[in-house]
Amino acid sequence: MLFTVQGCCFGFLLFASGALGDGSMTGFSNVQSHAPVTSFQPSDAVAMGVDGWNFTLVVHLNTSVVKVDNPETQCDPMDPSPDIAPDGLPYFAARSHFLEFDLSVSNMTGFKLVEVNWNPCGHPPVGIWTIPHYDIHFYYMDYATLQTVKCDGTPSPPICADSLSTSEKFFKFPENMANLIADYEPDGSHMGVEMMGMHWFTPPTNFSDVAHVMGTYDGAVSFFEVMAHTGIAHGAQENIQYVNQTNMKLPTGWEYSLSKKNDVVDHMTIALHKKSSKGAETEIPNTVGNTSTASALSTDGIAYWAVMAMLLSLAQLLA
Repeated sequence: MLFTVQGCCFGFLLFASGALGDGSMTGFSNVQSHAPVTSFQPSDAVAMGVDGWNFTLVVHLNTSVVKVDNPETQCDPMDPSPDIAPDGLPYFAARSHFLEFDLSVSNMTGFKLVEVNWNPCGHPPVGIWTIPHYDIHFYYMDYATLQTVKCDGTPSPPICADSLSTSEKFFKFPENMANLIADYEPDGSHMGVEMMGMHWFTPPTNFSDVAHVMGTYDGAVSFFEVMAHTGIAHGAQENIQYVNQTNMKLPTGWEYSLSKKNDVVDHMTIALHKKSSKGAETEIPNTVGNTSTASALSTDGIAYWAVMAMLLSLAQLLA
């Protein structure tokens, strides 16, 4: 979620995708040990009533993701020589995996892409979300478009602050909070995040339940997110109401569950739905297509503070 930067300084590594025998989709990496996902199983998007829909995504998790033993040293973002994990990345870097949805899903739900992040050190707000957890972003843009969500500058910085940046699209909020939830506020640090946008949420006081976050970019909602640590087995939200709603595909509810085998995480399930605005919630078979043509791609993310530390070091060398 916050402060996860894709591909900065290390470059992107895109990997071919394939379908498994059970219809699930998987990407592959040259370092499989740190990829948070082994495979995705997206359902068909099922129409309900006039304009409602149901969609479920099962995410099979990698049990050998990087874990932190000493947070004080391994999770210090200000350390100019950060501890490096066995996979070659700083411990506080986010490990990411993407799946692009096919038209049968995106036409009905609006979702074009999902990103699953594993954050070994968590991320701000400090003392609340700075524990190991997963972020699941459902984007309203495809991967090619997401790559254009950049802060101004050469090279493009991973974080752009309102007071320091001319990256206007990050700070162009929806007019009259359209399509956002009434009590959601922009991230307290008021910084836009490369390849994401601005994060909106109710300021948290703890991390005892699944958190819900929304994102905006260039005046529109850019993503819908849920996040949870491995101690949370279930969470849900129903009857979501949006302010001045114009995007009629936004979910009205979601449910998250985490399954374990022998006390080890195995898979998570995220079910999203939109209630029909008219008529009964009668299931209508989806004849547009199925998700067997979905594509997956995997990449390493570097947390913003690691990049900033490297840029600072470079500036000192050039001074």
